[in-house]
Amino acid sequence: MSNITKSAYTHIHPNWQAPSGKTYRIERYELKRRYVLFANRQIIVSHIESDVMLLWLLKNEFGWGGNIKQPLSPKDLENLRLLEQAFCLTYTGTFINELSK
Repeated sequence: MSNITKSAYTHIHPNWQAPSGKTYRIERYELKRRYVLFANRQIIVSHIESDVMLLWLLKNEFGWGGNIKQPLSPKDLENLRLLEQAFCLTYTGTFINELSK
């Protein structure tokens, strides 16, 4: 997604100041059906599921181990809820639910 254009409808979620001092922003490009996570105006992650953005932030800003086969700890769940509120997104558990089938 190196050539992201703003010609498609874009929904910009609120900025979030991370504990590390970085400022993150998530944009949703409707025509491309993708979420893009920016940190200080640089693209960090791009994916069709917003869960990927939230899990990336949980791992890289809050130290989550990244193992989606294990349940999230109470602290990880608390941090995930914080991210949901910060970006006005809902964690659906897409990847975790797929593994449990």
